[in-house]
Amino acid sequence: MLRMSTRDQHPFLGMLKSPKQTLTSLFYDARFLWAFLILWLGGISGITIISRLQNVGEDTSLLTILLSVIIGGFVMGILGWFLFSILYMFFGSLFGGRGDFSHIQIATAYSLTPLATNTILTIIPLLFLQAHFFQVQSNALSTFSSITLLVFSIIEGVALLWSFLLTVASVSEAHRLSFGKSFLTVFFSWIIVLVILFGMLLTFNTLS
Repeated sequence: MLRMSTRDQHPFLGMLKSPKQTLTSLFYDARFLWAFLILWLGGISGITIISRLQNVGEDTSLLTILLSVIIGGFVMGILGWFLFSILYMFFGSLFGGRGDFSHIQIATAYSLTPLATNTILTIIPLLFLQAHFFQVQSNALSTFSSITLLVFSIIEGVALLWSFLLTVASVSEAHRLSFGKSFLTVFFSWIIVLVILFGMLLTFNTLS
């Protein structure tokens, strides 16, 4: 019955419409090809956000940015998947979680569905703004460009929050934890990752 429901409902749309039922089905029929695609798109979304915050559009060509985002998104998606899966497994177990590591991996991957959707939506403002899309701090933007970037930034923020809450719910389902314990699992995992990223950034700035 679970296998039938997985085939009947596309996992991408299922995670947006009925995540709990879809995730339960995916535990038995993971569809890793779609999981890798979501990880890639989610990674692209993450790299895009970082690139926009760094205002890279002012001194870098659009082609270079897009190649960096596409390749970097794949690397970020896969590495992030392994790192977060390990952390969710570790902290979840400390809070009494009983999930299999394979279930944690599935939950981690598919919880990025809103961010993957955000990447697809990125194509729309990118077509209109091109390199200006990565110039969020520029004073030379037109009113149309500024409004477009503002609207997309709001959509981006919603996607980030949605993915976070979906991650908490997915880890809760995989580990069979309460929402509160699952929230702490995700929260502490993110603290570890942010400390690692901050350390890498500090090291990079010191060396350069």
